[in-house]
Amino acid sequence: PTYHLASSVDDVDFGITHVIRGEDLLSSTPKHILIGEALEAAPIAYAHLSLLMGPDGKKLSKRHGDTSLRAYREAGYLPEAMMNYLALLGWSFGEDSDIFTLEEAVARFSLDAVQPNAAIFDNDKLEWMNGVYIRAMSDDEFADRVAPLITAEYGELNELQHVRLRMILPHVKERAKLLNEVPGQVGFLMTDDIDYDRDSWDKVMTAPEAKMAVEDGLERLSNLDRWDAESIEGELRAMLEHLQLNGRKGLQPIRVAISGSTISPPLFESMEALGQAETVVRTSRALDLLLESGANLGDS
Repeated sequence: PTYHLASSVDDVDFGITHVIRGEDLLSSTPKHILIGEALEAAPIAYAHLSLLMGPDGKKLSKRHGDTSLRAYREAGYLPEAMMNYLALLGWSFGEDSDIFTLEEAVARFSLDAVQPNAAIFDNDKLEWMNGVYIRAMSDDEFADRVAPLITAEYGELNELQHVRLRMILPHVKERAKLLNEVPGQVGFLMTDDIDYDRDSWDKVMTAPEAKMAVEDGLERLSNLDRWDAESIEGELRAMLEHLQLNGRKGLQPIRVAISGSTISPPLFESMEALGQAETVVRTSRALDLLLESGANLGDS
């Protein structure tokens, strides 16, 4: 009883005209209307929205994952993407687009467009939408957004690291879905002493064609006169044709050699950013390990 009285008096004192809340409070509304009438207050318009549900169809709660905005921000979600997604839960902007700004949402909002059915909080769709917003950024804005994350991971960057980042970040932007993915994706450019991911090595470098791909690639890359993504791609495509290998069998060993992993930004652009000298050093090191250990990283 105390809640109903306090809530109603508070609404009257602040001159509230509209109350929009979850349908779980629908049963309380007649009490609040009667209290308002007893106080001779102006009538308040009430609207009750369907509750948010998890993917399992049950009321959204902590068991479905993070529920605080801070947790999503720390996970790499953009505020504008989160706003956009939350606005779509139980409301329709229109058939023309799911992507809109806060100002556009305010201008178009109407309670008539609120859906009666419960909305499902879908993390996969939120992640997709976050990626849309990331790709829509300018290269400079993207670099500014991820700079604190990269510095927190690797410390203050030197000039060479800055140069490498400027070259690779536009390509990372096109694939990123979360900001906090970026430091891990560019880590191989932040050091000249990479560690090989064991799973990546075992998956790729133990294949019979890995050694000849790395060996042939090393020779071609060492003798390349022009160092840019287009020239690197042309030379490595020629290597694939010469060895009669597909891209997966011939290029993945090169990727592991220069980045330490099967997962990295686009290969040719990564090699351009890394530079010819360092690319040759890393490819040569990988070849030495293949020759010394018979492709078994644990024996090196």
